[in-house]
Amino acid sequence: MQMTMITPSYGPDFDRCKMLVNSVNKYVPDTVEHVLLVDQRDEAQFQKLASSRTRVMTVESVLPWWIMRLPMARRWWFSFKSMPVRNWILQQVVKLGVGEHIESANYMFVDSDVSFIRPMNLGEFTDEQGKLVLYRNPTMGRTDMHAPWHMTAAKLLGFFPCDYFGANYIGNLITWRRDNLLMLYKHIETMTGMGWMEAICRQWHLSEYILYGVFVEHVLNGRGHFFEKSNHCAVSWGREIHTEEGMEGFLSSVEPEQCAVMVSSKQYIPVSFYSDKLKRFEQVSSQIR
Repeated sequence: MQMTMITPSYGPDFDRCKMLVNSVNKYVPDTVEHVLLVDQRDEAQFQKLASSRTRVMTVESVLPWWIMRLPMARRWWFSFKSMPVRNWILQQVVKLGVGEHIESANYMFVDSDVSFIRPMNLGEFTDEQGKLVLYRNPTMGRTDMHAPWHMTAAKLLGFFPCDYFGANYIGNLITWRRDNLLMLYKHIETMTGMGWMEAICRQWHLSEYILYGVFVEHVLNGRGHFFEKSNHCAVSWGREIHTEEGMEGFLSSVEPEQCAVMVSSKQYIPVSFYSDKLKRFEQVSSQIR
């Protein structure tokens, strides 16, 4: 199975991304290319991580001419075809745009605050028919935060207004098919009468994972995917991990089938606080397995 791993990152997350890259080199099959998507101003820094399997691409290379960063505007991008684009939206536009710039049958999105702690088996991401897993957790994600993202998906995909499509598609190690992504572009353009990227840049709220998930489930009827609610990555969301005891408790909760952990950068924990703990966990885990 052809798979390309995509990691958006930026300067302040360099140390986290470096740890991720090292873990990918250790635990992910070397047939999987790893692409780091970074701002042009951070490219030189991230080129230090480049190798035969790790490639650095700039965000600007994925964007059309009509979107550009303005000096001194860290949270906004100027657009000739829409209102200024929030950095939050732009990050998701770039991920959605990989289908036009990275040749691969399948993509796996891995944030830079993730680290692999066990060998990743690509076979666990496909079924016996060769279908690719798509994370879908039914009845989850019905929140005030997620509702606008579902509404945007409904609008872009041509559905009646809907603030919840019955499942959550947001997670880590999320996998997409490139052919479905290309169909998503065409569908958005048909429904909106404008280029897919312009249509998305005109939105104030967006979740790329919800948009793709709703499209696959409710437009393509699951084409090329099978749904799974288990997550291959343990996440620190909602956990108190700022203490030694808290971090140890989080790591002890990692399930045997989970090959990675995500220590959220939004919890502002220095890499130096937990990197050694991850190494010790890897050693203990390998002895158990």
